[in-house]
Amino acid sequence: MTGSMSAAQAMATGMNSNSLTVETPPEQTFGLNYDYSQTRISALMQTWDFESINTDYRRRTRDIVVNVNDLRNQGHLKPDETLIPVRLINTNIEREKPPYVAFMTQSQRRAVFKAKDDIKLNTPLIEEEFTRVTSYLGWELSHYRCLDGSQTHGWDAVEIEFDPTLPSKHFVSHIGHDNLCFPLDARDIEDSEFILVRKYPTVSKLRQFVFRHGFNKDQVNKVIQKSNISPTPGQYSDVPQDDSTRDIYKVFFKSNGIVYVAWYGGTVCDAWLVEPKPLYMGVQVQKPQTIEEIVNVPVVDPLTGMTISVPTPQPRTELVWEDEPEVEYPVVLLFYSEGEQQKIADKKGRVYLDESKQEAAIGLTSAFVNTAQRSSNLQAFPDGPNDESGSPKQTGVILGNGTIWNRKMGFFNTPPPSPAILQGIERIAVQNSQEALQVDYTVKNRQDSRKTATEIQSAEADQALINGVQVTLFSIYLRKVYTKIWHIIQSQALQEKIKFCQLVVGQELDGKPIFKNNTLLLNNAFEVFAAGDVDVVQRQQKLSMMMNMWPVVSQTPIAQMFLLDILKLAFPSDIDKYTQAWQQAQMMMAQNPQLQNQNQSANKEQQPTKGILTMSIASAITQSLKSPADLAKESAEQTNVLQAKFFEVKEKQQWLGLAITNTILMQLNQRKKELIDNVVEQSTNMEISSEQLRYKLIEIKSLAGSIKELSEVK
Repeated sequence: MTGSMSAAQAMATGMNSNSLTVETPPEQTFGLNYDYSQTRISALMQTWDFESINTDYRRRTRDIVVNVNDLRNQGHLKPDETLIPVRLINTNIEREKPPYVAFMTQSQRRAVFKAKDDIKLNTPLIEEEFTRVTSYLGWELSHYRCLDGSQTHGWDAVEIEFDPTLPSKHFVSHIGHDNLCFPLDARDIEDSEFILVRKYPTVSKLRQFVFRHGFNKDQVNKVIQKSNISPTPGQYSDVPQDDSTRDIYKVFFKSNGIVYVAWYGGTVCDAWLVEPKPLYMGVQVQKPQTIEEIVNVPVVDPLTGMTISVPTPQPRTELVWEDEPEVEYPVVLLFYSEGEQQKIADKKGRVYLDESKQEAAIGLTSAFVNTAQRSSNLQAFPDGPNDESGSPKQTGVILGNGTIWNRKMGFFNTPPPSPAILQGIERIAVQNSQEALQVDYTVKNRQDSRKTATEIQSAEADQALINGVQVTLFSIYLRKVYTKIWHIIQSQALQEKIKFCQLVVGQELDGKPIFKNNTLLLNNAFEVFAAGDVDVVQRQQKLSMMMNMWPVVSQTPIAQMFLLDILKLAFPSDIDKYTQAWQQAQMMMAQNPQLQNQNQSANKEQQPTKGILTMSIASAITQSLKSPADLAKESAEQTNVLQAKFFEVKEKQQWLGLAITNTILMQLNQRKKELIDNVVEQSTNMEISSEQLRYKLIEIKSLAGSIKELSEVK
């Protein structure tokens, strides 16, 4: 083959991409010829058949959808046996989700913006507007599904799509682990020549695509006929004969570094559903363009000497909006974990990690229940000489209550299950929590008396660090998603196609203000970060450091200001009322010198007691940061320590400032209410044991005592 052979000639001769010359790169051949492209797509789909089977297996392993009666009828279980589906994998996945959900939803803003060229540029307005525009109904669902898929299979993905009919001009759709096809040896999908995104539209939806999005009518009919649905030849019926789904493929490929998109209907089609075209994501840029316009130029007529107007073409330069070509696929992957494996397909999820432990837990639990059930069955035998000879056999005689036997009978049971089985089940649960990095859960559920409040607190601190490591990958994923979304919103706002950061630029004749987007602000280049990095993770880290420093700072003149900063981090929406109460207390002391002297005297004479009090305040704030479910799990040791501190304060008659006292009472009352609500809810749903109920009632009673004692001190 000579170097002058074109890509089209190479494809016409049936040559593959490996036989092309350097002058004809492989990426320039895909999409130009449908037959060649179909061959490449079919080959890629065949390599994904095995992964699709594994994906379905992992989903069934996690869900454990079994019918015990069917297993008995099929002979897999004996009539007196059962199967206990211990869904260990699903438990681990659900237990890991709260840190991710908190990272994404607890912040009041969606993203943090930093100007690349002007670090002092004020960005709160952009952050507020970005949050408003991206908060369409159900925006969280795609991220939840992607997170769940990555935990199950090791990775999942979303697609950022442009839709000019939506107010936000975009939406994020979940793809699904087995619906994104790329070479299995790929390290980065951006390096792939082409990728496939499988879609499952209904037949009626496919018909709408023909009229709304320009799908090829004949090819759509062929896709519909795949399931023995035969529309009238030569016609396109508006009435769907079957509304089941069909699988079609959105094909992204790169040519000369630009991303193209096409729609593929499968091997039943002989042409594209939609021909390849450059991917348009709503991003346009202004470029100068020279336009010739006819202008009447005054000139002097040489014959008459009079000035006349002569139409003369004159060039004029103006800025026009042109489509900006996309160079990256509109797909973002989320990995469950990151290690030395470079191939995307080598990433593993919780099904791979926990499958063996789940199988062992199911086996031990089912064996214990079946053995216990059999040991409860009473069996009888004649207690005396037996006239029959041969091997023992069972008879059809059925034991009845209140009946009389004509001879002496003996009774026995099969041995009950060994308690060691329960220890084995507990051991599996503890090992699972340790391997799943649930340190605090492992400590709290260890059955021994050596647990201490210090150990639990240390475990919770370690768990917070572990969660921070896991959330880092989620932060990277969100940053990529938000960056792609920002490119769409920024361009649409500059084109005045979306209301964003608007300013009043004038007034209409009827007095109504005229608004326009702040293009001066929008023209800056920004870096986009997930707000959870700053608003959730860094805030919690700073709060934790301040809480650790509180015992030292509480004995210094800056204690009250430091406490207000703690409250601001812990309760940003309530800090105004805390500040107001503190200012009122300061005004009362300024108006009452005797009260101020009493405060100073108490600070000097009872400094050790003040340290105890301030530690109690820190403890109360720490408790209030936890959810009701976490509060319900608090151990008796922590409650006892809290009560001891308050009683010690009461015995020493520590003087309390009005603002600090009200803060403590507010936190204790709130915690008491949450515990009561939690107990009522769990009791209604039959989710609480009598032992757990007793401990919670003791804690509620103790909190009520603390509130009463603190009120008396106040």
